[in-house]
Amino acid sequence: MRPSPNSNSSATPLKNEEFAALGVEIERYQEEVRKLEDREILLMEKGETLGARLAKAQAKLDSTAALVNEELAQIAEKKSNCESRIAELDAERAKLVDGVDDSTLGVYDRLMKSKGDAAVVLLEHGVCGGCHMKVITTTLHKVKAEKEIAQCEQCGRMLYLEE
Repeated sequence: MRPSPNSNSSATPLKNEEFAALGVEIERYQEEVRKLEDREILLMEKGETLGARLAKAQAKLDSTAALVNEELAQIAEKKSNCESRIAELDAERAKLVDGVDDSTLGVYDRLMKSKGDAAVVLLEHGVCGGCHMKVITTTLHKVKAEKEIAQCEQCGRMLYLEE
């Protein structure tokens, strides 16, 4: 008696063509597995190489970060020193300007803001040390007399003579 086609009791035998096709499929899958394994090995080797490079880069980063932190600490210390020096100079300036006329001090402060380098300059051979222009005779006499603050007609800087 022959088994019925709907019966699950036994499998039908494979034909040579089907068997050969399954063999080809098995070989194809085995080749794919080999390729994947080879790629996996290459990626693992690349990972090891990159891991070593990463470790070197991390060590370099750590040393650079240490240098940067050291420089930041030095900068913070310099900042603190500068701030304390500014406070000292402000206190000293307050003592020095105590006897100076407010209008003269106002002119000086405006000149320092506008000129940026010096509000009081040397008058040498009748020439202003700020703008290097020759001053008029009246201004030269005011500077020599030392009775009032003399200013250059060109740039407005306060003038003095060396003794």
